[in-house]
Amino acid sequence: MQRELELKLDINARDAERLKHEPLLAWAPVSHKHELTVFFDTPKRKLKKAGFMFRIRHSGRSFVQTVKASGTGAGLFERSEWEWRVHSMDPDFTVLDQTPLGSILTARTRARLQPVARMQINRTTWLLDDGECLIEVTADQGFVAVDGTQAPVSELELELKLGSPRVLFRFADKLARRFALRLGVLSKADRAFALADDEPVKPVKAGKVKLRPDMSIADGLSEIALSCLKQFRLNEPLLVERRDAEALHQMRVAIRRLRSALHLFASVIKNDRDFRRVAKGMRSLGLRLGEARNLDVFIDGLGDAAADLAPLCHIRDEHYARIICGLDSPKIRRLMLRTVRWATVGGWREKKKARLPLGDFMRDRIEDAWALVTSSGESLVTLSEKDRHRVRIHVKKLRYALEFAGGLFKGVPDHRRRFSVAIEDLQEQLGYLNDLRVARLLVCEYCDDWVTEKLPDARKEAAILAKAERCFKRLLEIGPYWREPEPTPQPAVAVRRPASAAPPAASRTRAPRSAGVAPAPG
Repeated sequence: MQRELELKLDINARDAERLKHEPLLAWAPVSHKHELTVFFDTPKRKLKKAGFMFRIRHSGRSFVQTVKASGTGAGLFERSEWEWRVHSMDPDFTVLDQTPLGSILTARTRARLQPVARMQINRTTWLLDDGECLIEVTADQGFVAVDGTQAPVSELELELKLGSPRVLFRFADKLARRFALRLGVLSKADRAFALADDEPVKPVKAGKVKLRPDMSIADGLSEIALSCLKQFRLNEPLLVERRDAEALHQMRVAIRRLRSALHLFASVIKNDRDFRRVAKGMRSLGLRLGEARNLDVFIDGLGDAAADLAPLCHIRDEHYARIICGLDSPKIRRLMLRTVRWATVGGWREKKKARLPLGDFMRDRIEDAWALVTSSGESLVTLSEKDRHRVRIHVKKLRYALEFAGGLFKGVPDHRRRFSVAIEDLQEQLGYLNDLRVARLLVCEYCDDWVTEKLPDARKEAAILAKAERCFKRLLEIGPYWREPEPTPQPAVAVRRPASAAPPAASRTRAPRSAGVAPAPG
């Protein structure tokens, strides 16, 4: 088994042709070959669900069989890989037993293994060797095919064979100044299975972040940051191609989550110069997305009345156009790449604190976030609109922190579930109040007075606030679940009873439901 560190980038077909004449690569040995790759799995995708990719690649007279475990997030693919030379395009199960996949490939599974998709690739490879660092640069162009349906593939991969990862990123930045490179978030296997399973293109919510208590603080933040960038990039094509409002919302959520993570880890990274550049860039991007999102929510909330607000819709469309143009700018493309570089090989990672275990650090930060939520007192009704907005931000940051640390502090399952429901309900109600606050500002800026009549009146607002108050009190009553140790499973104990004893009668009384947040009227 080997570990590979690979920076994957998307490149358009035109730039891929220009790359062949790039002076940065002209001095390096270059090779060309054609590859046929077949991806295998069962009809129910047993291997994919287990987190593995299995393929056989044919080039010239060579057949190479590969197993890869799932990689990390945006751009950076660091994962376990097993590879062997085989004699044909038929799977060789004898060597597969040497990998974790061996335990999954039962006789029944092996019998059901079948080709999923075929990929034809023209590959150009440069080998950059300066004596201290060895980087393999690979440009792939071709297509993936399933039953006559094809999808194009155009990628650039930088794989570190030897040396410092920082050199890899410096070279990537040089290329990004010359070509329109975007962080790649889909592996070739992802593309193949998406086509094979006819997966619809739809907005993507945040994925689970896989944190472990034995991780360093630095690795924990890196994992979170890459997850946020992946969510952003997965939604970007849908926004650009269809101007999808939900895709824009999820891109905004991704930036908010990333900025919350930077705030959460501030004590470790605050004096880092590159951090300030990343934070400034993400704040600016988040503000642009937020302006368009606010208009989306406002216009959608007006319902049929929005038809009379053509100028406002035009303003919203202009916001979308500026965002889409910005996403195609070198500034944003390089911001994404710079963020990956900073998170994975930045100088802040060398600090003593950054190398400490993640578990205790996250627990302390979550306690700090909880303290901010509860510092406003026990009532939202008595707070000013500005202070309630501040509570909303604190609640959102706490919820993000708990989602990041999902695998670290599980607590008692029922307690955790009730807390999760309560904080989600509270955030939703506070979100409605914030939408109303923003709507009033937009009316003053863009609309005539008659639009005010379409907004919720004082009675409706009071009902939302009352529901938020109940949710807040319920959250305080439930209290932190992460302070409780995870219950230890107890071994089953057999209970013996006399043979003459009758089995206990089944109870007709249903156990009471766990307490939840009672829905408020209106």
